[in-house]
Amino acid sequence: MKHMRLQRIAAFLSVSSLAIAACSSTTGTDTDPPATTCKPDLESIQQIFQRSCAQQGCHAAAEPAAALDLVSPGLEARLVGVPAASCDGTRVVPGDPEQSFLYHKMVAEMPACGLRMPLAGALPAEELACIEQWIAALPSAPPPDAGPDAPSCETCGGATCVDVTTDPAHCGACNAPCAAGEVCIAGACAANCGMLDKCGGTCVDLQNDPTNCGTCGNACATGQTCAAGQCTCAAATVSFATDVQPIFTASCAGAGCHRGVMPQAGLDLSVGKSRAALVDVPASQCNDGRVRVLPGEPSQSYIVDKMMGLDMCMGTMMPKSGSVPTAQLEIITNWICAGAPDN
Repeated sequence: MKHMRLQRIAAFLSVSSLAIAACSSTTGTDTDPPATTCKPDLESIQQIFQRSCAQQGCHAAAEPAAALDLVSPGLEARLVGVPAASCDGTRVVPGDPEQSFLYHKMVAEMPACGLRMPLAGALPAEELACIEQWIAALPSAPPPDAGPDAPSCETCGGATCVDVTTDPAHCGACNAPCAAGEVCIAGACAANCGMLDKCGGTCVDLQNDPTNCGTCGNACATGQTCAAGQCTCAAATVSFATDVQPIFTASCAGAGCHRGVMPQAGLDLSVGKSRAALVDVPASQCNDGRVRVLPGEPSQSYIVDKMMGLDMCMGTMMPKSGSVPTAQLEIITNWICAGAPDN
């Protein structure tokens, strides 16, 4: 189970709700000029939100309702692929308007959750069509473990991606199995792994493979590398004050969240208080002995589970405003892996 959990952590992907709050006012007036012809691009979409959703108390940049800012730069990252927390679904599903909760909230007379938006009145048909076309034109996301230069996913008729360079059942191409006892190396069948090691029909280097470190199936946690068959912390030094705290401040310590007199879950992540509230402190949502941050063990630190939406005791993935980017999650896990120092 630990290996499976570590593998899920290593394949991180993201968060938050599109539970758009009920807003009773509108910025429009009878003298407002008519909207210009909409183009199905992000700039036009954001102009629609600016006119119809960004009034004070709704989805403006300052303390937006449901932590959903529809005005500031970076809108696409707050919408596309971000799951809704209070309702089933995803804010925007690339290429699929009908499965996008954002679109559903704007077109359904009785949405599955909450009220139709905006409350001041349905958007014009032209603008709804524009939003629909924008979502439909969004490219589907690559697999979670695919890098920017990764090839397109080969499913070979199944539901998951297949690596045709190492899979003995699809060696070099789909439905090109190796003979019994053979292995697949660089897309070609071979009698054995040579200098490498065999793990489940795949040849790996147990000395530096982070998913099979030292032994088959021993996956290193996020923030760790595999060297000489041992999972170790990344070499880079992470400063809590200059690298980690700014992430908490920007993403978690907003009004009504993890700061103030009564922070959510009793966890204050504001400057000067966050580390003491995390390191070796029991997770208040759990009754199984887990702690918020266990120095040296990212995979056993509950804050990592909450940020990734994995193995949570209760509640939803954090932060509610949207998933923490992978690069920032790695900073946090590297800090934990290094012993969660006060530096």
